[in-house]
Amino acid sequence: GNGFSPTPTPSRFTVADLGFAHITPQPTLERPLLERVALKPRPGATQPLLLACQGECSSDADCRGELICFRRRKGEQVPNCLGEDDSAAFYCIEKSSNVLFGEKRPKYGLCEGECNSDGDCEGDLICQQRRGNEVVVGCQGLGKFAWDYCRPADPSSNPTSSPTSGPSVTSDPSSYPTSSPTSGPSATSLDDSQ
Repeated sequence: GNGFSPTPTPSRFTVADLGFAHITPQPTLERPLLERVALKPRPGATQPLLLACQGECSSDADCRGELICFRRRKGEQVPNCLGEDDSAAFYCIEKSSNVLFGEKRPKYGLCEGECNSDGDCEGDLICQQRRGNEVVVGCQGLGKFAWDYCRPADPSSNPTSSPTSGPSVTSDPSSYPTSSPTSGPSATSLDDSQ
């Protein structure tokens, strides 16, 4: 031999198809390490499918099984993977609830799209309209260019239509506490120079 010992590789191609590339086995960790796999199949060879935390993918079809291709901004942390990559390379990951994801369906959950209106989103989620790769509040990743995604509503976007029956609870203590309970609200003076 040539000192090269093949490692387990995805099905549909052989180590001979790769030419110069070598897939390093992932360490046994709760979260795999990021790995950029330089695969260059020979003409006619089938492109191997990438594993979790492997890149560089260009679409979900490049990823094995139910993994998705995480489209990210330059230097953005890759969810559920250890390590850092300051590039804008896309990696295969397991879909999680706050990662932008697109698949046509009747109703979309958190960080899912392509929605057209708030009515396309589940529950109290709203549809964020995008013209490009704007950040989607509460979600990670780039998503697909100009796709619209469901996200949490802004806290101030649903105020009450009329006054509430009681006072709002606050965590800020009063600057002017009373020595005993009062039967109603008291007037306070901000002028302490009495």
